[in-house]
Amino acid sequence: MGECFKCIPLCSGSRLTFLLSPIAFHPASVLFETPNHSQLLEKVGLRQLVSDVIDELVQLATTQGCSFPPEFRNKVIEQMTAQTDAKSPMYQDYLARRPMEVESFLGSPVRLAVENGVRLPRTETLYAMLHHVNIVNQSKPPSDSPPPNAPVRNSGVPPPHRPMNG
Repeated sequence: MGECFKCIPLCSGSRLTFLLSPIAFHPASVLFETPNHSQLLEKVGLRQLVSDVIDELVQLATTQGCSFPPEFRNKVIEQMTAQTDAKSPMYQDYLARRPMEVESFLGSPVRLAVENGVRLPRTETLYAMLHHVNIVNQSKPPSDSPPPNAPVRNSGVPPPHRPMNG
C-alpha cells in the first residue's frame, strides 16, 4: 500500500483516495481498538488526527506531482465513515495477532518524506506507535486464554448477581 507512494505520478483521484484512506484510518483504528471508522472519529482528538494525517499525505503526494481538489480530505473521510460493518485487513491482523502491514502503510510514506525533506509528524508518530503495538501484539499469548485475573465462567452458570450502587 505505502510502497505505491513511489508510483504516485499515476495520480488519479480514485487511486490516491484508495491509497490515502487506509493509511489515515486503519492504524488509528488499531491503536484505539475501534474498527468502526465513524465511532473512531467520535473519540477525543481523532477527527483532527485523521484530518491532519490526510493533509500530511496530500502534502507528500504533492511533492510527487499530484494535485487534489479542495474537498479531497472531506471526501476521503466521508467514504471511510460510510463503511460501518467491515473490519479492515489491518484490524483483522491485529485481532488474529498476525503481523500487520506497518511498513507498507506507514514506513514507506515516512521514508519517502525523509527523502523529499517533508515532515509528517503525525504519520511518524502513528508509525512509531503501531510498530510497537505490532511487536507486542504478536508476543501476547493466544487470545483464547483469558486475561490474567479474569474470572472464569462456565457457560451453563449465569454470572453472579452484583448489587447496584444507588
